[in-house]
Amino acid sequence: MKQWEFGRLLQTARETAGLSKREAAKRAGISESRWRQLEAGYELIRKQTFPVKTTPETVAQVAASVGASRDELLEAAGFDPAMVDIPDAVIVKPVDVAGLTTDNVEKVRAFVAFLKSQQEGDASE
Repeated sequence: MKQWEFGRLLQTARETAGLSKREAAKRAGISESRWRQLEAGYELIRKQTFPVKTTPETVAQVAASVGASRDELLEAAGFDPAMVDIPDAVIVKPVDVAGLTTDNVEKVRAFVAFLKSQQEGDASE
């Protein structure tokens, strides 16, 4: 089966970023098997092959995870970028903690947990 345009662009962006499928998927907040499906353009369901389906939000997440053009990937996946409104909060943006001590990484995690709890509190009001 021939790779679809979206998958080819995604694979090229991932390889250019020097990421494995596992690393890219983790950055995007999806499973590695889902990443593989997106690149390949098909998924197996009950031993049958079906064209992969995705959402604009997932496209935005995977684009951000590898530094690819969101609009180019949206178009390749069959979406009109001008018609898609994706809030920035939906897009996963990794935080580079390389070089921080273990203690400081834990502080970052605690701060993120604090921010999430504040956001949840705001939403319930």
